[in-house]
Amino acid sequence: MNVLAIGDTADNLYTLKKFMKKTKIHLISFPRKGDAILTNSNEEIEFFDSLLISKQVKRIREIKDNYDICLTMSWAAARIAYLAGLNYMIYFVGNDITTPPFLKSPKIPYLKTPISKKNFIERQFYKKIFDQA
Repeated sequence: MNVLAIGDTADNLYTLKKFMKKTKIHLISFPRKGDAILTNSNEEIEFFDSLLISKQVKRIREIKDNYDICLTMSWAAARIAYLAGLNYMIYFVGNDITTPPFLKSPKIPYLKTPISKKNFIERQFYKKIFDQA
């Protein structure tokens, strides 16, 4: 099985690769700045060459036929997979679970203000991304 992973910022795939010997996992991550460049100098990781969503979607569309499934690690990655028309699974931890962007004014108990303020159209878009996974 060939797996395309997008946006693994917590190095979850490094652990996953240890247990999935017969599965090929290719990771594409978002461009980094500063110290993050040093911590992600692994040659096995491909980085998008731009932060523009259109360029990221174009890159994924170019290679999507080489993979059986896509694993996304963030809402930004899920958005790209959705727009590229991939068959994808979402793997979230932390605030990505507790405060999804499709909720109106999601709050964390220890904060006074909501995490994000998205309009109705944005929330509907992220709900479609979630439902499609």
